Amino acid sequence: MRRIVSSVVALAFSAGVLFGQSHYAVVDLGTLGGTNSRAFGLNNHGTIVGDAMLPDGRTHAFAFTNGVMMDLGTMGGTNSHAYSINDSGHIVGAADMTNGMHQGFLATNGMNGFMMGGLGTLGGSNSIAYCINALDNITGEGDLPSGLAHAFMWTNMTRGMMDLDASDPASSAGYGMNGGDQVVGYAHFSGAMRAFMTGSGMMGGGMTSMGTMGGGPSSVANSVNGQGMAAGASLMGDGSQHAFYSSAGGMGGMTLHDLGTLGGTNSQAFCVNADGAVVGTADLTNGLPHAFMFSGGMMRDLNDLIPTNSGWMLMEARGINDTNQIVGFGMMGGQTHAFLLTPVSAPVQISAMPTNRVLGPGATLPMGVGMSTGDPLRYQWMFNGTNLPGQTNATLMLSAMQSMMAGEYNVVVSNPVGMVGNLSASVALLMMQTMMSGSAPGLTLYGPMNGHYRIDQTPSLGPTAIWTMMTNLSLATNPYPVRLAPGSGPMRFYRAVPMP
Repeated sequence: MRRIVSSVVALAFSAGVLFGQSHYAVVDLGTLGGTNSRAFGLNNHGTIVGDAMLPDGRTHAFAFTNGVMMDLGTMGGTNSHAYSINDSGHIVGAADMTNGMHQGFLATNGMNGFMMGGLGTLGGSNSIAYCINALDNITGEGDLPSGLAHAFMWTNMTRGMMDLDASDPASSAGYGMNGGDQVVGYAHFSGAMRAFMTGSGMMGGGMTSMGTMGGGPSSVANSVNGQGMAAGASLMGDGSQHAFYSSAGGMGGMTLHDLGTLGGTNSQAFCVNADGAVVGTADLTNGLPHAFMFSGGMMRDLNDLIPTNSGWMLMEARGINDTNQIVGFGMMGGQTHAFLLTPVSAPVQISAMPTNRVLGPGATLPMGVGMSTGDPLRYQWMFNGTNLPGQTNATLMLSAMQSMMAGEYNVVVSNPVGMVGNLSASVALLMMQTMMSGSAPGLTLYGPMNGHYRIDQTPSLGPTAIWTMMTNLSLATNPYPVRLAPGSGPMRFYRAVPMP
C-alpha cells in the first residue's frame, strides 16, 4: 500500500550537531593488492566495509578492522561488494555466483572468518542488499520473475524477502533502514520516481512519497536515522541535483531541506547519523566532486578539515557513525582509495614513521612513529596482521633478527574516538652462505626478490678491514647463487650490502 503526499517546500532545518570538531585525521585503508578501493559503511566500533581491487583486477568485498583489510570473498563468482555493517559486525552486500548472477548476502564472523549466505531474490535472477539494522533486518532490491527490481525487507523471522512494493509495475529499491525498521529508497508514484519512507515495523503502513524540491521531477532517499530523519537527493526544476535532509516523517508528511552545494551544480547526501549530521558529495565551482559534512546548518568541504599536506582529494563521504567517524573514497597518488576520518582536537602532525628495511641475522632495529594531534594517543603494533602482546608504545624494538621475524609490521594509532593512523613497513632478512659447485666456490644469497645488492670482498676482518666492490646484482630468484672465480689465492671474506 502507498500513500501519496503532495510535493513539499524547503524549510530551513538545522541538524542538531554543531561544528565543534573542526579537524579530522585521515587514514588510507589501502587495497587488497590492486589499485583501487571504496568504503561504503561503518559501525559504531569503527569496523568499515566496502570493496577493493585484487592484483588480478577482480573486486572483492572487504571488512577493515584493527588496521587490517580482510577479503570477504564471493559466492563462487568473480566480484563482490559490501555496503553496510551493524554493531554486531554483520555485513550485507552483493556477490557474484557461479552462474554469473549476483545475489544479496549476509556475512557473519565465525571461527573460520566471515561466511557469506545468499538472501535469495523476489523470484527473479538477481538481488542486492544495501542496509542492515541492529535487529539483523535487511533492505535492498530484488528481481521479480519479470526482471523488474523491487524494494524488499528480509528478516530473521521470515528468512526470506518481502516485497515492499508488490502492487506497482515499476521499479523500486530500499537503500536505508533504521532500528525501527523504517525503510527509505525510491519508488514510482503516479509514474514519477520519488524518495519514499515506510512506517515503523515490518507492516509499517506502506510507502509514503517524500516529494521533491524546487519543482523537480524526482528524488531518492539513501539513509534514515532512528528519529525518522532521512537524507538523499532531489532533482531541481533547473535540472541540477541537490542533497536534502528531511524532518521526521509522520501522518502529516515530512519536509525536505535543501543542503545546497559547495559552489557547483550538484550534490547528494548518502548518510545521516543519530545526531543528524549528514555526509555526501557536492560539486565545487570547477565541477570537481568533494566530500562534505553538513551539521549545525552548514555544509563543509571535508578537504578543508584534514591536514593540508595529506595528499588526499576526498570525493565522496559515504558513511558516518554516531562518534562522527566518516568513511568514503577519494584520490590518493592518482588512485581511488577508501578513507577513514576520525575527529581530532588539533591538526595531525606526523614527525616520524616506520620505513622498509633489509636486515642481517642478529641485527637490532628500533621502529618508531611520531604523531601528535593534541589528543591522548594509544599505539598497538602488529606483525602480519596479528597484535604483538605488550607492544603499545610509539617505538617497537626488534632484537636478534632471524628469519621468523621477517614480514609486515604496522602500528595502529588511535584516540578516544577511534583510529587516527595506520602506518606500516616491511622488514626483510638478508643472509649469505658459502657454497661449492664441484670445485667452483660460490655464494648463496637469501633475501627479498628483486632487491639490489653490492657484493664486497676483503682479505681480512676487523675494524681496519678494507672492502672492495666485487659486483652489483639483483635477486631474480631466492635463493640466488653467485659464482666466484676459481683459484688457490688468499682467503677472502664477503659481504652483501643493500642498495637503493
